[in-house]
Amino acid sequence: MRQGFRYFNPLYLYPMMLLVLSACTGPGNNNSMQAQANAMTACEKIDRLVTAYDQGFKGVQGRNISDRYMMIWDAKVNAVGDNCEVWQTGAAKTSYVCTRIAPSKDVAEQWYERDFNSIDACMDGWVREDLPRQDGPGRRTVWSQPGVNPQVSAHVFPTRGAFKEHWTLYYFVGDRDDRF
Repeated sequence: MRQGFRYFNPLYLYPMMLLVLSACTGPGNNNSMQAQANAMTACEKIDRLVTAYDQGFKGVQGRNISDRYMMIWDAKVNAVGDNCEVWQTGAAKTSYVCTRIAPSKDVAEQWYERDFNSIDACMDGWVREDLPRQDGPGRRTVWSQPGVNPQVSAHVFPTRGAFKEHWTLYYFVGDRDDRF
């Protein structure tokens, strides 16, 4: 029996210990980050995201859920709602995107107005453009600084569900994208 221990190398334990430790600290860290974000004001969240843009939002990238055409990560922190992601498209353009689905146009408009007012109050020195959507009904607001990225935007528009129409709200921090 003792002879079997002769071939045991304690270095084999290190990968297992790292796996166990990362499992213990990973989700808790995300919960801690989300708790910190929940305690922030809207302006603090926007400032942090604008700053994180320069590093491609690396600090908030969670689980990779990429598809063929773009890199997508779940966000570790949801600035709005509970469905935020980091999108990286061609030419390494990276955006932080939050999506909310409203059950009706009235609810969507209420959310948009409330969020618009919260964002707008934080954007001193930024230029605001209220624009129609290029691809159909709805509207969008873009806040920018001339010649500087990122830009902050909010969008609201109808989307077709399987049985009825829903309204979708998008919130972006990143390069300007007029497709939505």
